[in-house]
Amino acid sequence: MASTDLLNTTLAEMYASGGNLILTTATKKPLVKNLFEKKKVNKESVGGSRFERPYTEGSPAKGINVKTGSEVAALTRANRTQKYFLESHRLFVPVAIPNIDLKRNQGKQGVIKLIKEYPLAVTETLLDDWEFWFLTGGYRDTSVSVIDTPGFDEAATLNGAVTHTLGNGGWLQLLAEASQSGTFQGVARNPTTQHVNRYGVITSFATDGMSTIGRVYDLTSQYSRGGVDLGFADTGTYANLTKYLVDNVRVANLGQEQYGKDSADYLLYKKAKVFMSVNLDPTNTAFTGTPGLSTSATTGGVLYFLSSGDIEIPYFDMLDSAPEFRDTVANQDVVSAKMYLDWQPICLRLNSMAAIAGGRIP
Repeated sequence: MASTDLLNTTLAEMYASGGNLILTTATKKPLVKNLFEKKKVNKESVGGSRFERPYTEGSPAKGINVKTGSEVAALTRANRTQKYFLESHRLFVPVAIPNIDLKRNQGKQGVIKLIKEYPLAVTETLLDDWEFWFLTGGYRDTSVSVIDTPGFDEAATLNGAVTHTLGNGGWLQLLAEASQSGTFQGVARNPTTQHVNRYGVITSFATDGMSTIGRVYDLTSQYSRGGVDLGFADTGTYANLTKYLVDNVRVANLGQEQYGKDSADYLLYKKAKVFMSVNLDPTNTAFTGTPGLSTSATTGGVLYFLSSGDIEIPYFDMLDSAPEFRDTVANQDVVSAKMYLDWQPICLRLNSMAAIAGGRIP
């Protein structure tokens, strides 16, 4: 059997149980893992280049109080139903394996080593890049990334300072609810109808850190489906939260390993798994100029609270099987395969998401 045939056969066997390379790797990420467990990552069945989801700011109908049975009910239709319109975001990455490596790694064990070194490594790095963008609205260093600027432009991000021409925008603005403005997924933010994200600012963790976190968390939970279950914090905020929880409460890791172990340790705050993310570095230029951070945009810190039950990731295309390598690149001694990801995270209830600034201040 030719080396290329063995490579493709081994890849197909490794992902023959209904999974695929991208989906299997994606479950190592806390957000995507939670969404898989809730069956919120689904192939989009409606054609077209956009995802559409209904959004209702209030009841589209009015009821009356029936007292004697002789009242006449007037049908009243309130035009309060709108639609989120989002463009899907397609990522394409070609993977090349040098023929010299392929020829020198004969047999199944050699091919498995190549799979780990090339397509699997590329997939893991691609999802690392995506997670960095989703949390910060910025790009990782080009020396380690697969996707360089502007590869993620128009993709959803939690950084509310990022704006897009297609109306996707950043999710969480670090501003008081009454001061939030602009559009979110094509619908205008509106404090009156609670179409805003929750927000809190900590002056110092010792003074009002836990009271601010508790207030914002409880308010956010009131509007969520299933409660707030995910948190992401920068290293300083996470350290302050760890010290408080270790000093004051018993912390237990109750995570089930349905999709394998969590990719990182976490703190359990009420119902939320709070993960520390080195991506949320307040000195990163992705946060420079972001309003609302206590003290300054580079020292305040940030804590995100998310309700994964109100998030969905529809996709058009996600490499439904293992990639197939072929010797089709002219003038290069390589075999290559195409890897692609065509998805867009959607927030179905903005008021069940929260951003808290200032958490790294002692």
